[in-house]
Amino acid sequence: MKKIATNYIFLLAFALACAACADKENKAPSPEKGISIEVALPADAGLSRSVPTAPAGHTLRCVLEAWTRDGSTLKARTEQLATGTDPLTIKFDLEDSGEYTAVLWADYIDEGAAAADATLGDITFRHYPDKYYRTTDTDKGLRQASVVTPYANTHDTPDARDAFTGRLAFTKGSTAVTDLKVTLARPLSRLTIAEKDAANVDFCATVTATYKVPAAIDAFTGELLAGQQAEAELSGTPGNTTVTVGGTVCRVLFSDLVLAPDNGSMGEIALSFVPVEANDKLLPAVTIPAGVPLKRGYRVNAAGKIVDPTDPFSRVILAVDIADTWTGDENASTHFQIPDANFRQFCIDQGYADAEGYMILEEAAKVTEMDVFNKNIASLEGIGYFTGLTRLDCSNNSLASLDLSGCTKLTELRCNYNSLESLDVAGCSALSYLSCYYNS
Repeated sequence: MKKIATNYIFLLAFALACAACADKENKAPSPEKGISIEVALPADAGLSRSVPTAPAGHTLRCVLEAWTRDGSTLKARTEQLATGTDPLTIKFDLEDSGEYTAVLWADYIDEGAAAADATLGDITFRHYPDKYYRTTDTDKGLRQASVVTPYANTHDTPDARDAFTGRLAFTKGSTAVTDLKVTLARPLSRLTIAEKDAANVDFCATVTATYKVPAAIDAFTGELLAGQQAEAELSGTPGNTTVTVGGTVCRVLFSDLVLAPDNGSMGEIALSFVPVEANDKLLPAVTIPAGVPLKRGYRVNAAGKIVDPTDPFSRVILAVDIADTWTGDENASTHFQIPDANFRQFCIDQGYADAEGYMILEEAAKVTEMDVFNKNIASLEGIGYFTGLTRLDCSNNSLASLDLSGCTKLTELRCNYNSLESLDVAGCSALSYLSCYYNS
């Protein structure tokens, strides 16, 4: 378990193998044309030496596309279903020698789904019907894998939306290639919204959440496709699942798996409630402000006083935990407390953090300008929560590094008279003024 790091670098290392596919239509490759790739999924996907237990009514599907090394031309595609107990090896033929990139995708589809002939450009293959992610919408194939809409209601089975992807460059000569291995990783964040006052959840017969999610990914590059969003809606009866956020045991209202960038945030999340029949209390709808973090490969638990039958005008203030493990102890996440004492006190004084220095997302997201000149600050860890920040002056402190990659609206930055050895403004495309003199 680790706290958020300002560089937001996270390397997933997975080593356990997925199971073999029993697709009877998977023909053995020829001695000259054959390519074999052994595939592994994250260990926390429930793998040992056998196939992970699929959500009820689902089967794990594996898709492989072979592209020219520059990603311009699709040369082959094959799909397989995972069953059995041996490591998963995908086999296919390539006619020509050359430099290639294998692009892989694994997701859950309907159990018992039958394959049918399909084409992408000049490539013909056997295709299993998509369930949660479209992989054949255009000739781009996995270069434009997208969320199926209308959004499937996975309130009771959120793991059904799980997905994995990976890439592997290889060279095809005049003989078969049989020693290739690749490990897949999730392009997702697990987002959970929970109620701090657990007893209030008992008033709810149904909770409905509506929000927007990133809609498409280029699995060749691993990047989300800019500007594409999908309308999401989940609805169901809250269960008894709990998470611990900031030391408080909270009842889960809903959980979802969302395509995620390395570092980003959600827009607004609207929640409405249907009370149980025996309850005479009003349960007003609420809107969670934009700014809940969205971080690829991480589990994000956000909790607040959301279901409030006593105050229909209360505003939602969330505490957020981010954990670098996907499954396991749901209560072992790390609540983000601003680590630098002076920056923490500044945020407390300004109302951006609570009395103990834990970030208040709603308030941080509202901030457009920040002046921490000469505050004796050694670290601005947590600055990424200020997603609306346009102007920052952090001059005359003792900063050795500064990561502003999460402040995508930043237009003006002054960071003079520090000890900066690294400055990350990747993603700050609006930045028009930078003053950074007298640093290391």
